[in-house]
Amino acid sequence: MKKIILIAFLTLTTLSAQAVILEAKPVSDLITSIQSAQFKYKETGMIFGYTTIQSCLYVSKDFAILKNYCFPKKDYPAQAYTIISPKFGMIDLYQEDLVSVLKRDIQITEFPDILKDYVKVPLNNSNIEGLNKIIEKLYYQYGPACWSTNASYSDQQPDVRCSTTEVIDFDLWKVETQNITSDLKSWKNLMQAVEAAITKTKLQ
Repeated sequence: MKKIILIAFLTLTTLSAQAVILEAKPVSDLITSIQSAQFKYKETGMIFGYTTIQSCLYVSKDFAILKNYCFPKKDYPAQAYTIISPKFGMIDLYQEDLVSVLKRDIQITEFPDILKDYVKVPLNNSNIEGLNKIIEKLYYQYGPACWSTNASYSDQQPDVRCSTTEVIDFDLWKVETQNITSDLKSWKNLMQAVEAAITKTKLQ
């Protein structure tokens, strides 16, 4: 996953004196909120970090979800969603077939208290051009993040960490995400829940 690799090689950072609140919100709450939202397809286009494969954007009042590896339509060894929400932050769900293992990642790419200065509700009017600028700008700020995987790139072993120690409810998030990424059925249920939520209404 594009940001995990970079953060893994950075020295753990400490937050400034005017620190924002960093909270790892439950994935279960995120999915429940997504399932209750009404999405519509907005457009397809290029998103920062994906050089040749386009993403499909689905929006609701409180969410913008990018289905990455979306176009051109074909079977890819990877599947990913970028979920953007002022309440939950920017969450990346990513899987990749590494032949020896199906790598499964959940990442808090941006925390809600940081993202709220860039993304406002309602998100119905958001578009790929605007979201792309936000994603690229935040990427180069190297802000705090957390990631959980069943197979790290270094040794293909489970790993869950944050780039800072100042994360509220990290221990709960750690257990929850490791349970999801370590169990194929739980992981499939997670990915299918997102897909079902964004495609339950007709393309508009």
